[in-house]
Order: sequence, then C-alpha cells, then structure tokens
Amino acid sequence: PTVTFGANPTTISAGGSSVLTWTITGTTPTCTKSDGWTGSLTSSGTSTVKPTATRTYTITCSNSSGTDSKSVTVNVN
Repeated sequence: PTVTFGANPTTISAGGSSVLTWTITGTTPTCTKSDGWTGSLTSSGTSTVKPTATRTYTITCSNSSGTDSKSVTVNVN
C-alpha cells in the first residue's frame, strides 16, 4: 500500500486546529492510526484535530505487498 498524509497548517496557536488529509492506495490494506484523533480511516479523507501540545499523528497500512507508514507533526505555539 501507499500512504499519503499531510496536515494544514502544520503550526497552530494554542486553541487552534489543523486538518489532517490522507490518501491510501493498494489492494485491501489494513490500516491503523495513532491515538489522539478521531474519524473513520477510509481510503481518503480528512479529520480536524485540536491538539493542546505538539503532537505527531501516524497512519500505518499493511497488505500482502508490505507496509507503509507516514507521520505528520502539528506544532502548537
């Protein structure tokens, strides 16, 4: 599988929010995400997060071809 994962913006002020955006391709991957954010993990989507401190979010997907993992960090000023 291939995971594309990003956050916008990657730096927020306290009380602010960032939008995580992802796309997952590949044959029937099984995917997990790090703790700290909610929302369904479909083949593509977005999720708004409001971390209170700098946090790294991760998506990991596996199938018979291997594993791909991507992380993004949202910095809180």
